[in-house]
Amino acid sequence: MTPATKTTKKTAKNSHGGSRPGAGRPKGSGTGRKVRTGSICLPPAMWNKVDGLRGLVSRSKFISNLIDRL
Repeated sequence: MTPATKTTKKTAKNSHGGSRPGAGRPKGSGTGRKVRTGSICLPPAMWNKVDGLRGLVSRSKFISNLIDRL
């Protein structure tokens, strides 16, 4: 049997992580959010109707357009 040996940590500088130019989340415009997010609960059959009627328009835009017409 060989005697147990202790391993020592090397103090080499880590090459990954840390701050980099261009990294991270982009800064906003400073004017705040233009929309308020929310959710609606509908049965699957209703979502199928919405999806069938909206075509290539997003759900959000489709519902917004419907409300604007009221």
